[in-house]
Amino acid sequence: GLAKAALSHAMNRLAEWHERCYLVTSTSRETAIRLYLDCGFEPDLTPADAAVHWRDVGKRLQHPALQGVLA
Repeated sequence: GLAKAALSHAMNRLAEWHERCYLVTSTSRETAIRLYLDCGFEPDLTPADAAVHWRDVGKRLQHPALQGVLA
């Protein structure tokens, strides 16, 4: 409950000053990753091993935001 409200507030404040932002987290933090995806964040696939890690996360989360990105 509080995490979603806090993230929403933080995103609104960031949007006042920035056009883009990024988050760094561990692939084991599935609850946090789901929340970030629900808020519109997208995976960064530019690091060499990123696709491998995101495929693993995608298999565990089955989140619709990951279906097109990791196809």
